[in-house]
Amino acid sequence: MTFAVVTGLEPLEETWRKLETNQVQAIEIGYQYLLEKSEEEVAGLKQSVQEHGVQLWSVHAPFGKGNNLSALDDDERLQALAVQKRLLPRAALAGIQVVVIHPGVNINEEHKGSTAEALRRSLPELTRAAEDAGVQLGLENMLPGHPGEQADELLEFVEAIDSPSLGICFDTGHAHCNHDFRGTFETLKDRIITFHLQDNDASRDLHLQ
Repeated sequence: MTFAVVTGLEPLEETWRKLETNQVQAIEIGYQYLLEKSEEEVAGLKQSVQEHGVQLWSVHAPFGKGNNLSALDDDERLQALAVQKRLLPRAALAGIQVVVIHPGVNINEEHKGSTAEALRRSLPELTRAAEDAGVQLGLENMLPGHPGEQADELLEFVEAIDSPSLGICFDTGHAHCNHDFRGTFETLKDRIITFHLQDNDASRDLHLQ
């Protein structure tokens, strides 16, 4: 088992120095570097992490309003899908194995069925793009009020596609906020490909160590 930390990358040399000082061996990064830099710079990132003895394990895809794979507005959903599909080959170019994705944003109860259907339209296309790129998607269990808050529903999304390129990112803090940590884990455990390890007091997403 390898533990990674979430970190930004810039300035790169300062990042490598801090990681080396703290004996960090693996990292998860945000999407910004991969989408904003040229392909040559992204490819150079792979070489740079290898030279510094760090594994670039995962990247968190864009999420939130405007980056919603289960948006009810189809134009918004397709825009989010296009951005995340663009991210996948760049993640592969950097040597990243897992791209973490959110099922969606906070929703009203009456819209749950519609957002679930929207996500079912997004996931097959995104998974095919992940297969083509050679990376895995980690669909994250979510906080109360979000698509993917229920473990059985999240598992259904993954099993309906049944691709080795689509698995689960198990977020411990999100599961704790849903007050069923053990049950969520037991439901999802066979499909988990990566974790987000964080703590809270079950009232909100505090991201405590």
